[in-house]
Amino acid sequence: MPVNVYWVTVVEVRWYTLDGSCLPLFITPVFMLFALAVLNLLLLRFAPRQAFNQAELLVTYLMVVISETLAGHDFVQNLFGVIGHPFQFATPENKWADFHDLLPSFFGPTDDRIIRWYYEGSGTLYSPEVLREWAVPLAYWGAMIILLMMGAVFFANLPQYVKDPYRRFLENKIRDKWDFNGTPINIFMRHK
Repeated sequence: MPVNVYWVTVVEVRWYTLDGSCLPLFITPVFMLFALAVLNLLLLRFAPRQAFNQAELLVTYLMVVISETLAGHDFVQNLFGVIGHPFQFATPENKWADFHDLLPSFFGPTDDRIIRWYYEGSGTLYSPEVLREWAVPLAYWGAMIILLMMGAVFFANLPQYVKDPYRRFLENKIRDKWDFNGTPINIFMRHK
């Protein structure tokens, strides 16, 4: 995953070429799966006990896809770049300021001076006042990104008999216990 994240960041952000994360099927994870399958063929031939099974290859592919989604062109780079937009670009014509009261307090920085510094590049990120202003929004948005990937796996003796009402009951209990109201939660039932 670190190799994939580094490659995607360099290619899409630094060089601004090959927007592979904008395609319906990401190029880099498919290539990495191909390379891993070739390596697996060699392992099957020379060290069969070290070879990957189908589930391990699938999990590796999914982890690389998720890492590319997070590192890709249109997600984290753009998200953190536009957090201050509702405040910086509010004008009387677009009436964005009318909605500022509706945004949660943790949505983004609200100090006009710090937002101006951010967009003009005139302040330093490492001053205590800037760090204080950005700490809460970045923590909340980072937690939201982590929660987007959240899924729960429950193991049961006979998962085929676990009905949808019980799944919804479990989802609601998780939401109530950890205050995840409005957060999508995927519950998977697997055989023990």
